[in-house]
Amino acid sequence: MSPGADRLETYDEAMNMLRWLGEQLPREWPPELPPEDTPDFWFTACKHEFATRKAISAKMRRLAASDTSFDLSALEAWLVRRRIEWAAQLALAAAQTGKAPGMGLREFLAYLLADSWETDGCQGLWKHAERDGKPHPENPDGLHPLP
Repeated sequence: MSPGADRLETYDEAMNMLRWLGEQLPREWPPELPPEDTPDFWFTACKHEFATRKAISAKMRRLAASDTSFDLSALEAWLVRRRIEWAAQLALAAAQTGKAPGMGLREFLAYLLADSWETDGCQGLWKHAERDGKPHPENPDGLHPLP
């Protein structure tokens, strides 16, 4: 990863890093989660997200701050994947403004994967659960985060 002092000129580096992170995650289905077609699947996922939010955010901040790796359980990996999806949506929406990020890659990743998740992304996950896993009617492609 580039040092935090370097300013991103485009969002490509952040998107590439998010893609790379997603490829590194374990793919086993978490035993804590029921099958995705179970009626209360999304609410169960939200309960686990709430219970692990601070610990996963701390891991995301450590990852953004250094090149160290860490172990993730299958559940944590599944939840980090949701964060990566959220982060990619934010980065894409920001890129469409045409403005440079104004911060370094490490700082931007910490913002995307931890800070913005804690303020808005987790609420988006809960709202997704309330819609029983269906996309928001104003965001059917999932590419435009809503306030």
